[in-house]
Amino acid sequence: MLIGFGLSLLSEEIIIKIQGQNFFHLGTASLVVFNVGMVLLAQVVITKIKLIKV
Repeated sequence: MLIGFGLSLLSEEIIIKIQGQNFFHLGTASLVVFNVGMVLLAQVVITKIKLIKV
């Protein structure tokens, strides 16, 4: 869900940027949320692989 939310924030940031408004904070937030989603997804995969090996 965080990956999708991060991409949604990114699309809003692009719209704001095109309109010529300040987009820095929303762009930074979208990057942070997207990266957190990717890290959590990677942790799930690593944990699943470790559980399969046991």
